[in-house]
Amino acid sequence: MREEHEDNLRFLNDFSKTTGVPVEIIENEKHKGSIYDVFLQRRYIKNQYGAPCTLFLKKEMRRAYQRDDDIQIFGYTVEE
Repeated sequence: MREEHEDNLRFLNDFSKTTGVPVEIIENEKHKGSIYDVFLQRRYIKNQYGAPCTLFLKKEMRRAYQRDDDIQIFGYTVEE
């Protein structure tokens, strides 16, 4: 959560308190969890396939961490 807005951490904590679901923060150690590190190492910000930070800091991390029986939720609204 290097470059995340500080309000994201507040939201994460509010979510945990409201739902009782603990949240574990994981990060890509190779890139130190930093979008800038990804951009500098890959030497581009975005190409026709998307941004490399999404791949390395989100998708690959999620795939490596998840278990077969996990249920994943990618956001929710006040109605949910």
